[in-house]
Amino acid sequence: MRLAGETGAALQDRIAATLSWPPNLICYVQLHEFEAFLLSDAAIAARYFDAAAMRGVIDKAVRDAGLPEMVNDGPFTGPSKRLEDWTTQHAPVLLRFSKQTKVRHGAALAIELILETIRDACPLFGAWLRRLETLGQPPATR
Repeated sequence: MRLAGETGAALQDRIAATLSWPPNLICYVQLHEFEAFLLSDAAIAARYFDAAAMRGVIDKAVRDAGLPEMVNDGPFTGPSKRLEDWTTQHAPVLLRFSKQTKVRHGAALAIELILETIRDACPLFGAWLRRLETLGQPPATR
């Protein structure tokens, strides 16, 4: 369980320490929902949902939280709930995000964002990917 105010990196380190730092453990803890990644680029998200007004709303939410990975200050304000609310207010009916459409829209928007955009906007996730990418490389190149 995450301690109050504990960062994702600190939680990952605490988990690894609890397990005595096994060399084959590459810990990654997604602090909040996958949908946080979908907030990585407000312009792309607004374009995907055909809702220009969402750009400013997403930018503000990310700015207030500090990073897309940190957008979540309660069970009713998590990224998926926000996307549902924002698309209900601003997007055409067929592009609204909901419990029933989250897999379809989440996957499609993630493809639009591309991995580089997500990893750049989400440093904890980006660091984990970089670590995975160095596996199998000689130690000097890590």
